[in-house]
Amino acid sequence: MQYSISSPGSSSFFHLGTAIPFIYQDILCRYDCLKGQNYQQVIALNELGLRSFDTNEYLANINRMHINWSGTKISDSDQNFYEFCKIQINNLITKGYIQKLAVSVFICPNDRQIFLSPGENHYLKLVKKQKKAVPGFFVANLGWVCALKKDNLRPAFIGVPNKWLGPLHIETPLGKLKVKTVSGLQTPTVFYQENVSNSSINNIELDIHESTTYQCKFCNQNLIPVETTAWTIDFVNSPDMSCLQGVIPSKHWKTVADEISNKQIITRNREQGTGIQTLEINRQIGLKNSILDPEFYIQFLVPYLAMKSTTTIKSFFISEVNQKYIVNSLRLYQLLPKKIVDRVYVVGILMGEDHQTMRKSNKNVVGLQETVERYGLDAMRIFAAKANLLVRQSRVFNNSDLKGAKKFVKNLIWKFEHGSLNDQCNIHEKFKLLSNRLDTKMTRLDFSGALAAVQDFFKKYSGDIPLNKDEQEDLFKACDYLECFCPDLAQKIKKCLYSKLREKEKL
Repeated sequence: MQYSISSPGSSSFFHLGTAIPFIYQDILCRYDCLKGQNYQQVIALNELGLRSFDTNEYLANINRMHINWSGTKISDSDQNFYEFCKIQINNLITKGYIQKLAVSVFICPNDRQIFLSPGENHYLKLVKKQKKAVPGFFVANLGWVCALKKDNLRPAFIGVPNKWLGPLHIETPLGKLKVKTVSGLQTPTVFYQENVSNSSINNIELDIHESTTYQCKFCNQNLIPVETTAWTIDFVNSPDMSCLQGVIPSKHWKTVADEISNKQIITRNREQGTGIQTLEINRQIGLKNSILDPEFYIQFLVPYLAMKSTTTIKSFFISEVNQKYIVNSLRLYQLLPKKIVDRVYVVGILMGEDHQTMRKSNKNVVGLQETVERYGLDAMRIFAAKANLLVRQSRVFNNSDLKGAKKFVKNLIWKFEHGSLNDQCNIHEKFKLLSNRLDTKMTRLDFSGALAAVQDFFKKYSGDIPLNKDEQEDLFKACDYLECFCPDLAQKIKKCLYSKLREKEKL
């Protein structure tokens, strides 16, 4: 048995952008099964991520796409998963990869679940960067120092982006402060001690100057730089990216990996967090008084499946928008004792009409349910295949694509419903050509080209039902190929064929 899995979603709401990786997984697994491989698709559940996650709704959306799913699922709420994580994390602690350290981070002043390492804002959709007039002061040989103070917090040190060759401590309007390097900073910045009060600094007047700031996308408040204690993981080595499949070149992945620090923060040193329900998990795996980063936690779902099934996972499908998650997952897999996954299929970004990523935060999503209700399941899956996001990095959404797909489905059903029985339909050579084209296109992950080959076969087909047994076999195999892309349509055509052949037998 070979296993395939898609990245667990953080929300039970599905739009076309989140649905496409599941559809691509289904297309590839169905096709490989036709070629004799024994595949089982597994659904991963992120039930402890956001409170808005509804497992029943999530699984209803999976079923709405008619994924060829056996019902096997794994969840981050499973007690056996807790135990697996506890063993793996404790092993990483024993080996020195995971340690509790003082770290420099940015937090939301309104205590939203924003926890940003300097320099990584590009990968976090909850954070935005912009230049803004903010308080601070000038220091000789150092220049402008940004001081985004939060009332009552005690200044800890001045973080500088490059190696500091000056004195270890310098005099500032906020008192004598230590200077140390914090990689990823845009400008020298005062960091404060989290939860350590010092009300005497509140009345100090500072200058105002334009600086680069990080802001919370929820409340638009500047994130406050603090020094806190947190559990961290040191990945040490660059990730092995030879398993990555898709349109994104290896050069890009190397750039992404270089921009993401090898040392990652995996906990919050707090006992609350907006929308996060992972405190109980941490008590069970031994990280007390900390909240484990849910993104780090769910990175163990694929290794857990590999352990549970005692085999390497054949394929893992994930959206390109999760580039940091992809790189860090590959880094984590290298620290574990066995090979985790053979291939990671990275699906390109589905774009909206305004050329922004289709995402709820961008308010440009096209819902899965409304699309299926308006155009039909098969039209939606045809659109997904034609988007070709394993070969093409982006696809502008266009309603006309769905309308054309709906028309193809309607016309093909009509053709077979009105077809007649015929001794010979001369389809054997056409079917051989279809099989060869499909093999070539599917090997290249060209779902659009593969679907075009199937559509071309059926568009040119008369709709008659052959009485010749060999031709019947070819036609039913062609329907099997169609079923990889359009399961409902293929089943309706097969039902029509069986019905007319049974009527013939009765005569």
